[in-house]
Amino acid sequence: MLFYGEFEDFKIGITKNPQEVFLPKQIHSNVVVYIKGFTENVEADGVITDKINFKIGIKTADCVPIILKSKNFVGAIHAGWRGLYNGILKNAFLLFESFSEKPYFAFIGPSAKECCYEVGPEFKDYFKSLKVVDNKLFFDTQKEAINQLKALNKDIKLLVYETCSICNKEIPSYRRDKTKERMVVFVEKV
Repeated sequence: MLFYGEFEDFKIGITKNPQEVFLPKQIHSNVVVYIKGFTENVEADGVITDKINFKIGIKTADCVPIILKSKNFVGAIHAGWRGLYNGILKNAFLLFESFSEKPYFAFIGPSAKECCYEVGPEFKDYFKSLKVVDNKLFFDTQKEAINQLKALNKDIKLLVYETCSICNKEIPSYRRDKTKERMVVFVEKV
């Protein structure tokens, strides 16, 4: 287990060996869905639930994993640059709001950061928070996610696992190793 935290009424974990965790089929989209239990063929990059003792999660290897918590719901979001650009966090908040809920807490897991994540010039059209070093552009998925979360709820409480997935060899990184290995970030309402 790379990380484990127990909070008042929910638990968060990061592992390479998930057990009994619902994982959607991720498609690098902005789709977030509500689920009540294990369901097959769910294509999405975010899931929320209000079911107690039911783990939901997402897999990452450089994209930013985000756990959201509202009064009665939890959510797990896989936010790559495409998802961040296409509004996956806004869509997650809209889904929470459809249940008259608003996330008040977010956990931001390890992901590609500006120390290592070099991107192309087209990113100038997508994001403002880019770092320039020797005429090269670098992007920080955590920083962008934090900015978007604060724009959606200025009072949101954040817990950030400030680690670059590319730098830290304990964490799977597609950019570093071209690996198929993934870490799973999960949340469970208790």
